Amino acid sequence: MIIRLFIFMTLFFIVTPSAMAAENKAFNSYITKNDAYKTDLLSYQSLLTQKAFPTCTEQPALERRLVPIILAEPKVRENNPSEGQWIERAVFKTCGNDIQINVLTIGFSDESLPTFFPSLNGQTKIDPIDQPHALNAINVEMGNRKISQCATDPIIKDTKFLGFRGPNGKSLVEDNQNTGWFEQWSIALCDKNVDVTLAVLPDPERRYRYIARIKN
Repeated sequence: MIIRLFIFMTLFFIVTPSAMAAENKAFNSYITKNDAYKTDLLSYQSLLTQKAFPTCTEQPALERRLVPIILAEPKVRENNPSEGQWIERAVFKTCGNDIQINVLTIGFSDESLPTFFPSLNGQTKIDPIDQPHALNAINVEMGNRKISQCATDPIIKDTKFLGFRGPNGKSLVEDNQNTGWFEQWSIALCDKNVDVTLAVLPDPERRYRYIARIKN
């Protein structure tokens, strides 16, 4: 059993997020006022929410949109962004659960709406380009624990940011000490939820090193 994250090759052109929102009036106007874009985005986000809760028959309801994270500066000249990459974020409610849905969004052409790709749900601070490496660490931990095979693929339902790593390497602090951070991932597996604690540690050779531990 291997958890996979389907991220397209375009991710290799992503740069480190430079701002929570672009200082770009044309782009901000586009994402808030373009009805075709908002309808397309809402439909895709709702679909991802349903996939995270496959047994829930309740239609996901949008609670609130969050400020997008800009990865590569969008360019809006006339109709649609002709270039640029950003993560659209929104909180949905379904069957009593609040879940943050993150969607990698890429502008390709002035004549076409942006294209959407799934990203990890929740509060993860791991860049999209690095997320497959984090998943690999979790797969290794599941292999070491001899997690049983399932008929259905695992689903990453949610990710939570626990805190930054303190100077002593053990405590959690609110301010970034540039020594890494901790997250908790909730994974639906074999008709149950598995919680995984993930340490994200700076590594001069690989950007980050990931240590996964399944909570007993």
